Amino acid sequence: MSVSRHHSQNSRQQYQKPSKKATFWAFILVLGAVMFPPLHRPSLAATSNAPHLQGGATTPQQLFLTSLESTSVTLQTHIAELTVTDDGQGGLSLTVDARYSLDNPGDEAVNLLVRLEPDPAAASVTPAGVTLTNDDAPVTLQPAENGGYSGQISIGGGQRVEVRLVYALPLDASLPTIRYDARNVGEWPGQASLRIALTLPASIPPATWLNLSPDDWSYQVGAINGVKWLYDQRLPDQPITFRFIHPAIWNEINAAQQAVAAAPLTAAYTRLGDLYRRLYDAAATTPETADRFFAQALAAYAEGVGQGRARGASAKELAPLYAGEAALYRTRIVDPDGAVDPDYAQLMVQTARAAAQGLPEGDVKRAEMDRWRYEGINILLDAANARRDWPAALALVDELATLPPEVVDQARLEEARRTLRTQQALQLLEEDDRNAAIALAGPEIVDASLEAPAEKRPLFASWQVTMTAGLDSVDLIFLARPAPGREEEAAQALADQVEAWKRSRAARRADVKLADVQLDGGVQGVRLEVELPDGETGETLAALVQPIPQWAFLRGVLEQTKVEGEQTGRLIWRETTLRQRLNLRAVGDQWDAMAVTLRNEAAQIEQAGESQDDPEAALRARIQAVNYRNAAQAWEALAGDSWAITTLRIPAGLRSLSRSWLTTVTSPPQMFEFSTQAVSGARLLMAAAILIVGLLLLTALLWRLM
Repeated sequence: MSVSRHHSQNSRQQYQKPSKKATFWAFILVLGAVMFPPLHRPSLAATSNAPHLQGGATTPQQLFLTSLESTSVTLQTHIAELTVTDDGQGGLSLTVDARYSLDNPGDEAVNLLVRLEPDPAAASVTPAGVTLTNDDAPVTLQPAENGGYSGQISIGGGQRVEVRLVYALPLDASLPTIRYDARNVGEWPGQASLRIALTLPASIPPATWLNLSPDDWSYQVGAINGVKWLYDQRLPDQPITFRFIHPAIWNEINAAQQAVAAAPLTAAYTRLGDLYRRLYDAAATTPETADRFFAQALAAYAEGVGQGRARGASAKELAPLYAGEAALYRTRIVDPDGAVDPDYAQLMVQTARAAAQGLPEGDVKRAEMDRWRYEGINILLDAANARRDWPAALALVDELATLPPEVVDQARLEEARRTLRTQQALQLLEEDDRNAAIALAGPEIVDASLEAPAEKRPLFASWQVTMTAGLDSVDLIFLARPAPGREEEAAQALADQVEAWKRSRAARRADVKLADVQLDGGVQGVRLEVELPDGETGETLAALVQPIPQWAFLRGVLEQTKVEGEQTGRLIWRETTLRQRLNLRAVGDQWDAMAVTLRNEAAQIEQAGESQDDPEAALRARIQAVNYRNAAQAWEALAGDSWAITTLRIPAGLRSLSRSWLTTVTSPPQMFEFSTQAVSGARLLMAAAILIVGLLLLTALLWRLM
């Protein structure tokens, strides 16, 4: 049966009516959780005077009694008493008292081999004092390879015994987690009733509870601090999980909050923020919980800064608070997937700068803040480069120049400035602002000899093809977008290709049409239509296309237009199947190879330019390297913007059925297959004719018999 919550009145009031101070911090927590979503685990843990605790939220490994062999013995009830003990000096331990009521329905006694299986989903914390009894008689246990134990219990015919498992586990994490997966007992035959009770010391009040699941728990009745779960003839659908703040940390937080309330000094706020940051670090693997502590830590630091400014605190007093904020922001810059958030980098730079201003020269913490500023500014610089915001990038380089020489190399900064000015000049040139580009980089920037050779630059910016294949024909529609500045050259090259097809006797069966079209964004493009009649494939056309990267897509698609058709009949039904293979990986490989070649050549050009003593020659080399990299990027963009849509179409009566697939140059090799079933007209007429003849014969026979 499902269990409802039974809260005692006192416990309900204790759990639902926190103090005003707790309400205030809960509000700050929620506010921070909304403003600062979780992105990354913290890299620093706050210091504490509490007993040594593990930083993470380790989950002790439980043991469960299972059978080593198939058995008819059934589990009737399972009762697990989990008791947390506080030694009063910051040490916690968990005692597990698990009882299994086993029933032997047979008439003969059973000697059952059993094992104590550890929960593989929990941390490997070895239980201590493991004992197993069978109706109070000790059972000899042998250690197993997986960290568990094995033994043997005896159950008389028609008898029921109580097997009791007792052991202890340490709880030495800042955020201890108790996990008891009662679903493990489901390996026993039968439908057992289940009761799990968790008893807690007074030092772990409900205010310290973070996670408690499943949600069908109830308070233990009376003065006992704890919860319990009850299940009748079923098991919970998730593990029993309880997570809380360690009493030693909780006591420190309460003391810090009282200190803040008594005298809102920067040191008190720093202490409170550091404690919450420590919990944030401990909750790193669970973003939802970590986000709560991130918000509370940030609220403490920010409130401390506000209070300090209001009473005229010095930069030295505010420095620890700013440093704490910077440490928090630093953990959010990169998420677990590697994505970078420049906004958090900007916040870290600002707070690290404020912290450094209050720290003396030579201070270790100041050196750390300067390194963080260097890291953050470089992230912002990368973001500015990515969005081609060269003025912002130059301003960031100027800010890097304010850092101490042991943090940043001034010579490299000057080189970065020159590179950015060159990039800005190239952007101005792309925007057709030649005068401004020349003013920044000189007339050499418009020198055509610094461009990558025409054959190494893509003639087209994208290729898209729609291929519709049936039993009797294949139709292809190519849409080619010319590369910027090469529109006329691209259109003429395609026209020459079509003319070469028309001159070839082998390709005359194909119907080819070429026309200029307006693509999305008002860009002029080229539309190439190719119709291949029954029995004709595009291989003949492909053989007349140059095997070079410029035409890799056109050639690769035409080489793979062969469609395999198959028809089978069943009574009046006809099943039609079409198959086609398509692999554009070779196309992408050619384009990637061109990009790699250009980047390597750009690196060589840049390296040669760096060795030049002549500044003019060095600048020309950098411009040429940028042009080569731009050409490489164009090949990479071509690969990202090119695709093929393949449609297999089969007639079905008065209509057609079809199915389509999308393929890119990075897709794995594809085998497209489409099948339909339809009534065959010829077979239907034949069946109707046979039926009519049969009816006539039957009528004639009946006429003669009358």
